[in-house]
Amino acid sequence: MAETAKSRAGIIHFAATGAATAALLYALCWAGAALGWNAASHLYLSLFTTEPSSSWAALFQGFCLSIGFGAVGGALVAMFANLFGFLAPR
Repeated sequence: MAETAKSRAGIIHFAATGAATAALLYALCWAGAALGWNAASHLYLSLFTTEPSSSWAALFQGFCLSIGFGAVGGALVAMFANLFGFLAPR
């Protein structure tokens, strides 16, 4: 019977995934605000910038900050997945 190695979530992998996801979500919300759908996206945009939501400055500042936020969030998910890995079915 073959032994299966216990796999662990890669922290860098999850951090990069979280950063890319948060940045794309921010860019989509910014595009919605630029098109006039401000009600649907302005609260998410305000998490990362105080600039007017459809400005280029808001896109740049929020995009950069959401990359950092996503990286930290992804790394935390990986760390907790590894911490609670013993709960996974075998």
